Amino acid sequence: MKAGKTRRHKGFCGRGTKADLWEKLFDPFFQVKGGLSEKSPGTGLGLTIVKQLIEMYDGKIWVESGGLGNGCRFSFCIPIRNTGI
Repeated sequence: MKAGKTRRHKGFCGRGTKADLWEKLFDPFFQVKGGLSEKSPGTGLGLTIVKQLIEMYDGKIWVESGGLGNGCRFSFCIPIRNTGI
């Protein structure tokens, strides 16, 4: 791959959320309340760790959602550098 290009990945998951919560989704221990059960089974650290890893490589991650019941789309891009291989 050539340097300067970016790689993107998108996936749909979860039950969706309101736009005012999107930035909080990446905060440590944050969990969206309500929906199928009041308590989520996780710790609220997964997206925090993923964001830190992506940012270590000068990448960005973001979320989009059509609202409750429509799932979320998490996308990221990471610069690809020419390693000479």
